[in-house]
Amino acid sequence: MKDISNISLIPVIELEPQSYANNREYIGPDNSNDKFIDEWDKYNKTCYRDAGLKSIIPIEKGSWLFELGKLSEGDLKIIFSTLFKETVEHDEHESINEILSDPIEYAPLISGGYILKINDKIVNKPGCCCGLETIIDWEAAANGEDGEIYTGHDKSDLLNCKTESEFFYLNVGGDEDYKMIKSDFNQSVSKAKAILVDEMQRIAKVFNQILKINNGNEIIHAMLYKN
Repeated sequence: MKDISNISLIPVIELEPQSYANNREYIGPDNSNDKFIDEWDKYNKTCYRDAGLKSIIPIEKGSWLFELGKLSEGDLKIIFSTLFKETVEHDEHESINEILSDPIEYAPLISGGYILKINDKIVNKPGCCCGLETIIDWEAAANGEDGEIYTGHDKSDLLNCKTESEFFYLNVGGDEDYKMIKSDFNQSVSKAKAILVDEMQRIAKVFNQILKINNGNEIIHAMLYKN
């Protein structure tokens, strides 16, 4: 069981590079091995710059994950314009209005999730098929519900958690066990939720601008909570 000095939970958004490459098929490295990380980082930046995302910095070199609170309003406009455009094209909607007419049914989820840092080290990050909506799982754990936190398809799809008295236990990746003071864990979740709420307000304003609507708050809530 590892000693804990600090815990942080950070909302992040996943940006698949090729989605921003203006339909150009850039060729990345042939191998995903860490030895090629510099090449992948260069490839990613080339794609992002095509769309105007010139100053975004990933959480790690070569990563597709970006801290939500560090993205500018201009970045958010590009990101969500791209997301809605892709949703219309790939899901064969007639127009963006079809999505907006029933966002709970048709609006896309926001890929990403939450970076878990313990002792200033990343111990878990969201994989594919994970999104910001998983704050619900983290809040359930903070409220004392034993079980699993979904983190997407990666080395560890699920984090197992358990609460006993004033302590919170978390198993990461099958072999890594952490015991922490429950109030410290709860505080990290509360901070993540507060950041998410602030970012939802920023994103709602972006929606109002790029989609020419006045109910951006309803749309972002539907995308995250689907109810």
